[in-house]
Amino acid sequence: MTQNLRLAMIALVISIATSACSTVSSRNSERNTEWIWLYLQVNVPVDEGIESHWQYGRTDKTLYERIVSNETSTGYIKLIDVRHFNDDDKLVPYEGHIVSGVSVYRIEHIVYLEEAKCDPLLFPDAH
Repeated sequence: MTQNLRLAMIALVISIATSACSTVSSRNSERNTEWIWLYLQVNVPVDEGIESHWQYGRTDKTLYERIVSNETSTGYIKLIDVRHFNDDDKLVPYEGHIVSGVSVYRIEHIVYLEEAKCDPLLFPDAH
């Protein structure tokens, strides 16, 4: 092998190894995250005006605390295990087109945010 090809191969291997390590690190940090239940309303701008979403879901407790203390007012909030009200006003698990149970919103679009005590599906008559 020529010197340039050898250097290119080494750079490729290092790049792949670094990428794999950061992915594992990201997954490990998500596993170590303390998750809390939330109830929130977001108003998402769309071509026709505003689309409102009212949902329950779990999010990172640290992010929630930064939002409610006004330390963070921009960026994104990711909800997992999302529950929403269907057309019959019944609370059901969210089924997205691609990923079920996950929603991501801009923090700036949050209109109302409240910590919930637990999964609202455990106590369906409580809301």
